Formats: sequence, C-alpha cells, structure tokens
Amino acid sequence: MRRALVSLALGGALALTGTAATAEAADGTASPQLSVSETSAVPASWHFYRAYWTVGACSAEGDALGGSYYCEYKRGNDGKMKWFLYRWY
Repeated sequence: MRRALVSLALGGALALTGTAATAEAADGTASPQLSVSETSAVPASWHFYRAYWTVGACSAEGDALGGSYYCEYKRGNDGKMKWFLYRWY
C-alpha cells in the first residue's frame, strides 16, 4: 500500500514538471528520499488471510500465494470448525 501511494505521488509530481523530470527520474539521478518520520515500520508477523473447509484447500491457497504460511484448525465465529490460513508479512 505504501509503495502504491509513493508511486502515485511520484507520478503526479512527474506529470506536473514535464518531460525533463521524467528523463531525470528515468536515469536514477533524482530519487525521492523519505525520512524516518515519514515512514512507519511495522514488524512482520502472522496475519489471518482466509478460512477453508478442508486442509487441502487451505494448503493449496497457501502454496499458490507463495511465501511463508500455515493452516490452523479451529472454531470460527459461526461456531463451525474450519482451517484458517495465516501468512507471514
């Protein structure tokens, strides 16, 4: 999300300054610098992604998404047992 906002802001700035800024940004000489106060560092952790009825469906989705994941069997908000997919990011 942060990358999308930075890209959107940079794209707007380039559109306003014209082709000279576009050429300057293309060769890498003018890269935007963010200060520590402008960014918020969030430590990586396990996040719930989706619930599935079978462990196979949960594992298949985790494999398709890539990265680290695990499936946990537990009771959902509706009172039924399900497989919950968690992803690390």
